[in-house]
Amino acid sequence: MAGSDFLSIAASQIGRPYVWGGDSPQTGFDCSGLVYWAARQAGVPITGRDTYQMMATLPRTNSPGPGDLVFFNGGEHVGICTDVGCSHMLNSPNPSTVVQVDPVAGFGSIDGYWSIPGVGAQDGSVSSTSNPLATPVSDLGPNSPAGDLPKQFVQDIFGSKSAGELLIRGFEIFAGSMIIVSGSVFFIMALSKRRAGDGGGENTYQRVARQVRYAQRQAEIEAQHERGRQRRAGAVENAKKLEAQHEAGRRIRMNAEAKRMAKQAKVKPDSNIGGNEDVT
Repeated sequence: MAGSDFLSIAASQIGRPYVWGGDSPQTGFDCSGLVYWAARQAGVPITGRDTYQMMATLPRTNSPGPGDLVFFNGGEHVGICTDVGCSHMLNSPNPSTVVQVDPVAGFGSIDGYWSIPGVGAQDGSVSSTSNPLATPVSDLGPNSPAGDLPKQFVQDIFGSKSAGELLIRGFEIFAGSMIIVSGSVFFIMALSKRRAGDGGGENTYQRVARQVRYAQRQAEIEAQHERGRQRRAGAVENAKKLEAQHEAGRRIRMNAEAKRMAKQAKVKPDSNIGGNEDVT
């Protein structure tokens, strides 16, 4: 392929989704991935996959034209110039967009313009007749080169097929989609029934109620255990008090017995009282 194909190849991917790190139609593109892929497909030399490598290795230009590169914000973004002076660019901006043509103004600070050897205005490889985006974006129509891009996009998906083959292919895709949708709906309904309790399971309310009942039972059992511990502790305390009372009574009785024995020991009986005396 010649260098003049670079912009055409990049433009053929209009509508592809933005994917960070993507550099192929199968995965989608980020800004530098689109440039890298199109250059490789066109067979033009480019070194480096990211914007910083491109800025470091490609030559700069002060007269940008179609096929040249414009960089923004210190290399954070890159686009492919679509016209002389680079008022518009082909780029893949961010995850909420696709590969598209945008005005250069509004993307931040422009770092400058770089050329790919064999491509761009400096090499004369992209002329107004070979540039698919030479027509202003607002003037694009079904007969313009860029107007054929949707057709090219369809051909990328379906291949070169007749109208009848495309109709059959479209019906196959529709039927397959309906099968997928029907299966998804059936799965969602089955899951909903299970969550609602129709399938032997339980819904959120039932699960919470069961958990509350379980917690209440656990609390009741714990309360019963606590009451049992308190009763046992009371019984032990009562037993200690009763034992103390018994000990006090025993000491009282021992003291009384000791006093009685001491009193008896002080009074001894006289053996002559009431006896007979010797009279001489």
